[in-house]
Order: sequence, then structure tokens, then C-alpha cells
Amino acid sequence: MVYFKKNQFGLCNINYDPFSPIWGEKHPDGTLKTKEEMEAEGFFVDYVSEAERIEGKEAILKADFDKKTYYYEHVDIKETKTKEEIQAELNAKLLKDTANMQIELDKQKQLNANLLKQIAQLGGNTNA
Repeated sequence: MVYFKKNQFGLCNINYDPFSPIWGEKHPDGTLKTKEEMEAEGFFVDYVSEAERIEGKEAILKADFDKKTYYYEHVDIKETKTKEEIQAELNAKLLKDTANMQIELDKQKQLNANLLKQIAQLGGNTNA
């Protein structure tokens, strides 16, 4: 038998051997709980079936304590990037940022050159 119990955080604990002297459900003094005591806090099922496999989904085992049954919720698997993919993205961003900085630097150089020409045309001294 498999035992489903809601813990103090509202999450589901599953015990696949609830009557075991080692892993079983126990009182604070260490004695095993009876089936009736456990049913007051949760529910039993004969077995837990394997989840249906769906491409791109992960099966999360959940329990409905009102209906005293379990079910699987299938959620999308989040894509994780490899270190190489992350590094490639960073490199591409750095190259783009460097190119943009070079463009801005070239614009500034052109502006400086134009200003120097204007100063020279006015007969100004750029060393003052």
C-alpha cells in the first residue's frame, strides 16, 4: 500500500512503506500509527501507476485529498542552456556592443576633426 499525507506545509508526502518499522508513519514516541490513524490524516492506494510520457512535458505526481486519489499534472519542461550556449550568447552580445562602441568612437573622432577644422578656419590656437 502507498500512503498519501498532507504535511504541515500543505504539500503531499508519499510513503511507499507506511507500516515499516523503519520508514513507517510514527507517533512522536516512535510507535507506529495504525491504519485508522493514518486514514484520518491522509489516504491509501494499492499502488501508484507510472505517468504517461508526453514529449516536452514533465509529470508531477499530485494528490486530491478531498477525493482521496492521486493524479499526474503534466507541465512544460523548461529549456536549460548549456555553458557553451550561454558563452556564445555572451560573446555575440560583446561583439555587438564593441561594434556599437566603435561606431560611436568613429562619430566622435569625426566630430573632433570637424571642430578642429572650424577652429583653424577661425584662426584659433588649439594649444592654448
